[in-house]
Amino acid sequence: MTAPGGPAVRLVTGTVLDADGAPVAGASVHLADGPVPVPDIAALTGPDGRFSFPVGADGVYTVACRTADGRGARAAVAVGPAGAPPVELRPG
Repeated sequence: MTAPGGPAVRLVTGTVLDADGAPVAGASVHLADGPVPVPDIAALTGPDGRFSFPVGADGVYTVACRTADGRGARAAVAVGPAGAPPVELRPG
């Protein structure tokens, strides 16, 4: 995907799952770090535990989440010309 008059926009996508592999709804997910400054925003997972963030630069991003009961997880994902693999976060 390309923004009008701008660089290609890629998505970091993934799912927050509990210890049994069930989706976690309502988890707060954000980009904690990246190759360029990342916006200070968070998304809430839907009923299926899924989330997505647009990113404008290739490189490694750190995705972090926190559940309603305070459990957290982090994962790194590499974004390149072909996009990025889905991220799976399992708060412990």
